[in-house]
Amino acid sequence: MPKVTVLMPVFNAEKYLREAIDSILNQSFTDFELLIIDDGSTDSSLDIINSYSDNRIRLVINDQNMGIGATLNKGIELASSDLIARMDADDISLPERLEKQYTYLEAHPECSLLSSNVEVISETGERLHLYQRDSKLFYFNLTFYCWIYHPSVMYRRQHVIDVGMYPSTLSEDYRLWSKLIRKYLIHNLDDILIKYRLTDESVSNSLMAEEYIEAEIIQVKENLCHFAGNDYTIPDDWLEAYRNYFDPLCKPPRVKDMISCIKELDVITTHILGKENVNRDSDDIILAANKKKKHLFESFLKKIPVKYKAQLMLQTGNYIRLVRFFSSWGFKKLKNLY
Repeated sequence: MPKVTVLMPVFNAEKYLREAIDSILNQSFTDFELLIIDDGSTDSSLDIINSYSDNRIRLVINDQNMGIGATLNKGIELASSDLIARMDADDISLPERLEKQYTYLEAHPECSLLSSNVEVISETGERLHLYQRDSKLFYFNLTFYCWIYHPSVMYRRQHVIDVGMYPSTLSEDYRLWSKLIRKYLIHNLDDILIKYRLTDESVSNSLMAEEYIEAEIIQVKENLCHFAGNDYTIPDDWLEAYRNYFDPLCKPPRVKDMISCIKELDVITTHILGKENVNRDSDDIILAANKKKKHLFESFLKKIPVKYKAQLMLQTGNYIRLVRFFSSWGFKKLKNLY
């Protein structure tokens, strides 16, 4: 039995499929099966897969298109190993990816899911940016958005089965992580182990991007209720700000709501601190909350006209910033704005 199952769903992926498969077959860690599930491709994807003679490749063909969630669940059921590494058909795994993730999970049996940092690349392979995240901030920030790149993870099959596997809804990965983190420990490696390709078909660029965002927001609301109780609600524009979309509160400027939004984050943080969880570390939660609070304040400050800035600084207790602001602008000049 292989030590790792690499699970790769494929649907009309001919453009980048060979590069993705090669990146797995050329791993420094070799004790794996590459479970490829074709979900009804109509291009040359099957021909590309069948051109390989490597006995580590195991091809399964769906009778009809099932969608990503159902296909992944089928792969989890068929996997030969308890450790499953996710892989997408347009991405690239760096040569030591499986070795580093397997080694960590073997040394840390308490860890259920292990992700990594990634390099985001263009369709032609050029680096666009690095996605680097601190594990200390994961537990808090996963409340508000999906911090984990799906094809960067390796997880324990039985734990995923235990929490119900992937849902059939959009944003299936975020919804799974939200369930998994409530019961099991997760971690992120600082290493960049994946090249994540941003294409026209990527979620953030696709015609379904809005539907995915709506599905994520539904999950965020569920996460907040998990911590604060089923009756907990906040205005949608506050929630948007927590997800780094600030225009609803800034255009036009609504300073009172900005202040309330910032203060409510303290309430949410208290609820997160008070909820028993294997991932709960008070110092890490407070660190992440303070960083988020600072980011909220500075983002609001950048987006609103000068005449509103002093009010925001005063009401949020940023007195040193306020003194510097007055010093740089001058009282007379500021007075003329009102």
